[in-house]
Amino acid sequence: MKYTSVEEFVVDQFTEDAVIKIVIKRYADDARISTRDTVIIEKILNDLSKIELKEDNDSLPSMDYRINIYSNTSTLSMLLDRDNVWIHNHKKSEFYKIINNIDPIEMIENLNLDWVIRD
Repeated sequence: MKYTSVEEFVVDQFTEDAVIKIVIKRYADDARISTRDTVIIEKILNDLSKIELKEDNDSLPSMDYRINIYSNTSTLSMLLDRDNVWIHNHKKSEFYKIINNIDPIEMIENLNLDWVIRD
């Protein structure tokens, strides 16, 4: 069983290249937020980094949210629901079960972002 955290993925992928943009999609109503604001990016990454994970290739997230994290040279994508995370980068795709008491859906909604609903 492999244990990790979202922080390990973010640190591993973006150590030399700063995050320049984050895009979040909420599937329930096709709402989106895109930000280049460094304060908001730091808050999102800090909150996400607290999520601890256990590899679980038997579960697929229900895709409540998609978060794409961009730098000048790479992208990290995550599909999230309350219990699971699918993480995809240029190297691999893996499924994880959230093993600590952090609810990523609540975390995202508590950011009070200015969502844009697509028609």
